[in-house]
Amino acid sequence: MAHVNIHNPAVWRGLCLAAAVLWGATPVAAAAASAKTAQSPSSAAAPAPARDPALERVEALAGDGASELALRFMNREQPDATAHPAAWVRWEYARIAIYRNRGDWAAVERRLATPPPGLPAEFQRWARRQLAEARLTRGDGLGALVPLRELIWRQPAPSVAELTDLRRLVIRAYLAADRVQDAYTALLRYQQDYRDGDAAWRRLRARVMLRAGHEAEARQLLRKDRSPEARALYLLASVRGRHGDAGRVYSEARALASKKGVKPRVSHQLWVVAAQAAHAAGDRDREIEALSRALSEPVTGAPDALFHTDGDALWRAYLDLGHAQGNKQQLLLGSDPQWFAAAKKLAKKGRVEARALYAVVALESRSADDRRQAHKAFIALLDRDKGVDALLSALYVDTNHYAHIEDLPSPVRLHLADQAIGRSELPLASRLIGGVTAPPKGVDPIFWQMRRARILIMGGNYDAAVAAMRKLLQRHRKLPRQQIDRLMQVLFDLQSVGRHEDAIALFRALPVADQDPQLRREVLYWIADSYKALGRYDDAARLYLESATLVDAKAMDPWAQTARYQAAGALAQAGLREDARTVLQRLLAVTKNADRRAVLQKKLQQLWLRPPSTPKPAS
Repeated sequence: MAHVNIHNPAVWRGLCLAAAVLWGATPVAAAAASAKTAQSPSSAAAPAPARDPALERVEALAGDGASELALRFMNREQPDATAHPAAWVRWEYARIAIYRNRGDWAAVERRLATPPPGLPAEFQRWARRQLAEARLTRGDGLGALVPLRELIWRQPAPSVAELTDLRRLVIRAYLAADRVQDAYTALLRYQQDYRDGDAAWRRLRARVMLRAGHEAEARQLLRKDRSPEARALYLLASVRGRHGDAGRVYSEARALASKKGVKPRVSHQLWVVAAQAAHAAGDRDREIEALSRALSEPVTGAPDALFHTDGDALWRAYLDLGHAQGNKQQLLLGSDPQWFAAAKKLAKKGRVEARALYAVVALESRSADDRRQAHKAFIALLDRDKGVDALLSALYVDTNHYAHIEDLPSPVRLHLADQAIGRSELPLASRLIGGVTAPPKGVDPIFWQMRRARILIMGGNYDAAVAAMRKLLQRHRKLPRQQIDRLMQVLFDLQSVGRHEDAIALFRALPVADQDPQLRREVLYWIADSYKALGRYDDAARLYLESATLVDAKAMDPWAQTARYQAAGALAQAGLREDARTVLQRLLAVTKNADRRAVLQKKLQQLWLRPPSTPKPAS
């Protein structure tokens, strides 16, 4: 096929008319768009920014791994887009680069969806291209089509290189939107206008062919491409089209997936192909191995429709193997002790059949206790394998078998919660541990309940944390000082998230012995902190002063001085400036440190300048 000269106005008009059909525009609109043909440089990549020392410092922070700190400084220091558009653009290129390196495509989309007006045309082209890519990466094919339309139809017209890039992105967007026939039509029209492209284009063509059910054509396209990316597609076409021996496909896919240097996404794809080949060959052992490896190597970004697999597929493979093994050993469904004994025997050899037998009991037993024990044993065997965190998440969280986390057996939920905490996924850990009220065997129940409450708070499950602490304090009327100190850490967490009413009630419920006056002073002080946060300044002042004077009405030890200073602040906030002045003067009379005296004197001066506030009524 001859190469098309897109700079020829007649040719460009024809392409616009063809694209109009693809995009749903009328021929009249297409003709109007083609009447203003012009050339435009490609804007696939951001141009090199001019030197800016402040920006360089921020980029250095991101380069050292402090990307969040870099973004915070960017939010503070990026020039105004209206007053300094060129400088703003330089900072924006760097900002988007940070987002991309973090894999934060949602932030890229938010930032570029509505940029400030009046920016250079070159930046606007680049921003729309980045927006389309961000939406594609997130799997929003229809959303990606919007900026792509704008780029194709803009004036001046895109260059040859840019137009070919945009038309390929359109095909990808149709695939992401599951509009396979539209992708296939766009592919055919692209081929009419251009010669066979590079390796990336051939792989995109093969993807479209596979989605459209043309496996033989996909294999033909990729027969000479030996790259792992291409081989994954080629072998998938072989399995789907039943071309060649499934065992050979499995062996090649497995070998490539295990090869050093293969990208994680491609390795994941190859393991999925290996699993499909093993399934076609009826080899459940190998299918389970391949699925487990695929799910142990999760990939970021939108799901790939061609290489999709999930925990449900692995559970099905385990059940198939487990039933086959059960028939082989003449095990009766419902006779759980027999299945446990057989699985335990096989587990000594580390065989996958042991997990399969446990899976049958875990998913199909009528006994809740047996199901829990089977899950626990199943997980214990999985712990021997690499990548168990992602695999467990696929099996127990991202699966239809357990659509609701609340339905998971307690041992499973505790194990998954520990894994989530290790990954700093605290909201997930909070959900997992929320309904588990009994501690694991061998763990101190008080310590475990406190740890559970802190996880619930960090995950945003405040009501469950408060309920757990309330129940704990109702059950234990006496606690050693060390345990109370740990309990107060949980209450500090509640204060940090603004649950001050709950914190006050729980502080008051602490089993503080009369013979521990220092602890009583501390509890009064922390309750006062919560009253102050609630704007109940007179209540706060009263408790701060009680904390200061509990041991001795005239006490001026460091604790008493701190409490009195806080009381003065609360009195001032309550509008009781004369009382605040009296407390500060008494502190000033006993304070020797020059710096502290200066602070107290400044506070006294400020009392006369501060307008009175309207305090909330005392309780």
